[in-house]
Amino acid sequence: MVVVLVIQNESFRAEIDSLRLKLQSSAEETTMLRRSLDESRATGDRLHQENDVAIQNIDQWLREQKFVYFKFVSFLIVFFSFVALKLFCWVTGGASGLKEVLFQWRLCILRHHG
Repeated sequence: MVVVLVIQNESFRAEIDSLRLKLQSSAEETTMLRRSLDESRATGDRLHQENDVAIQNIDQWLREQKFVYFKFVSFLIVFFSFVALKLFCWVTGGASGLKEVLFQWRLCILRHHG
């Protein structure tokens, strides 16, 4: 009976040693997974921040393009208005009205680009 108890005792010790190794392995794996999760969160936060910066840059670029577009359109309106007025004066023979047209054109430019 003593021999049986000694064999069972050795068997239990071997099982306990095996369970300790599994526990240690599981603890190491948990630590590794926790570290990986923390790194993933940090990467996600960094990507989110970079995304916000990119969106701000695009918004700024769009505002600048809109400003340039409206300035260009304004210039085209003034330019073609002048061409139309000059053509009108030329067609109607109103050479005396040309000075008035030029004066009005200069005022219009000052208003749009002043």
